[in-house]
Amino acid sequence: MDIPEALAQVAQGGSQAVVASCLARAQAMSRLNCFSKPFPTQALEAAAASDAGTGAGPLQGVPFAVKDI
Repeated sequence: MDIPEALAQVAQGGSQAVVASCLARAQAMSRLNCFSKPFPTQALEAAAASDAGTGAGPLQGVPFAVKDI
């Protein structure tokens, strides 16, 4: 799923589905050790809050990852 697809789904109140999809993809690729500390519970809680309308900002509800170099 790319950013425009995620934004479209989030705009329709689907943050939880987008986050669940990203978490499933991360789990499927876990053998690559892409994520050292995933926080699935917190991510799903934040998505639920976004879907409830308690967030702000144009990317509210869109999951992201930070790369530590």
